[in-house]
Amino acid sequence: MATALEQRLKKLSRISEYALLGTDGFFYVFGNPETVTGCLYADGHLSKKPKQETVVITRKEPDGEKWIVNTKDNIDYLARKAITIHGMKFDEPVVSFNLPLSKWEMLNKRIKDDDASHIQIECDGKEIRAYFFDVRSTIGSSNYKPSWVTGANGLYLKSGRNQFKISIDVAAWKKLPVGDVTVKGFDNGILRLDYIDEGFRISIRDQEVRRPHIGFYSVRLGKRVLCLFHPKKGTMVTESNEVTSDV
Repeated sequence: MATALEQRLKKLSRISEYALLGTDGFFYVFGNPETVTGCLYADGHLSKKPKQETVVITRKEPDGEKWIVNTKDNIDYLARKAITIHGMKFDEPVVSFNLPLSKWEMLNKRIKDDDASHIQIECDGKEIRAYFFDVRSTIGSSNYKPSWVTGANGLYLKSGRNQFKISIDVAAWKKLPVGDVTVKGFDNGILRLDYIDEGFRISIRDQEVRRPHIGFYSVRLGKRVLCLFHPKKGTMVTESNEVTSDV
C-alpha cells in the first residue's frame, strides 16, 4: 500500500522524477530547467517528520535501471533550491480566485480551440481573465487569425481590483494535475495553485511572453476594436470587429 508521501508525489511525477524530503517534513519537487517544467515547482508538508533528508523518486524507474539518489551532492543541490524558495518574499496575493474543475475544462478547451502556445492571466483592475494565444503564429507573418478576435476577449474568471499579469507556457500547464484549486498571484511574478485536498501546492514562474492582441470598446466607432501587435516589424495593425463577450 502506497504511503501518504508516495500518493502525493505520484501526482507530481510529470513535473520531475525526483523530490527532496527534508527533516522538517516539507517536500519539494522542482521542474527540470532544461525542459518546459523548468518554470514549475511544488511543495507540501507531512505531519510525520523523517530522521534525515532524502531524495525521493516520484515515479517508478524502468526495469533494471538504478540511480543512487541519496548522495551528498544530490541532496545539497536540491536543498539549495529549497532554500532559495524559502528566501523568496511573498506578500499578500495581488489576485486570488477559485479554479473549479469545470472552469479548468473550459481553459483546456480554449487552449485546444485556439491552438494556443501560452495562457496569459491578467487583471486590469476590474476583472481577472485568461487570454489564449499562439505566439508562433505572430512570428514572420502578419496573416490574420480569427481566433485573435475571441482571444482579445479572454475567458472571465472573477472580478478583481489589483492589476496583475502573468503568462504560462501551455506545455507546462498540461503537466499540472487537474483538480479544484485556489489560485493566488503575487507581484514577484509567481502564480500559485493550492491543491487543498491533495496536500500540496504548485508554483508557476512568469514566462514574460505577452499576448499580441488587445481589444477595447471605442465610443467613437460604437464597437469593439482589436489591435494586433506584430513582433517582427514592431508595428501595430488594427482591425475593427464586432467582438462578442464570452463571460
